[in-house]
Amino acid sequence: MVCPNRREARAMAVEADTHDAMAQELLESGCRYLLLTGVPHEQQLQNRLYDERGLIREFHWERLPPAAYGVCGTLATAIACHIAHGLTIIEAVSRSQQYAWSAIRDSRRLGMGRPIPNRLFWCER
Repeated sequence: MVCPNRREARAMAVEADTHDAMAQELLESGCRYLLLTGVPHEQQLQNRLYDERGLIREFHWERLPPAAYGVCGTLATAIACHIAHGLTIIEAVSRSQQYAWSAIRDSRRLGMGRPIPNRLFWCER
């Protein structure tokens, strides 16, 4: 499973000219699934899940204020944990995105640095 944002995917898939082509080029490098994150779509952001056959599912998320530090790691770790608990890839990605979105929504700025996702948002409610 690889989770690049669109800028990272563009840098790694130098031959590709579309999001789908970037995903296909990266999948050919040996990963089984790819979640391309942060694709602009109208007033939202779109994350796209691919496998070797192509696009499996699109997920749409409300845009939040500029990204907190640690967003990609939060999402990737959540996906790995959900897969380890036996969820299907689609369910793992879906739940992990909801978790990461909520952690970003509740981001906190500690000191003068960039905001970080509040990964413990769920225990404060």
